[in-house]
Amino acid sequence: MESFEFTSDEEIQAFNHENKKMDCTGYVDMIEGIKTLKTAEGHVLKFVLNNASKSSMRVLM
Repeated sequence: MESFEFTSDEEIQAFNHENKKMDCTGYVDMIEGIKTLKTAEGHVLKFVLNNASKSSMRVLM
């Protein structure tokens, strides 16, 4: 079985909300679903990424 090194709590907590990109390794803890938007993108997928430690992060794509 392959093992992964998840992103640390410190790296997740240092995330800058103004930065649009971040490399983060974890597992999808919960899928909140797809929301339709009135924008050029048309929709957004929302889910919660967990690092199997103390941190989790809501992701919008």
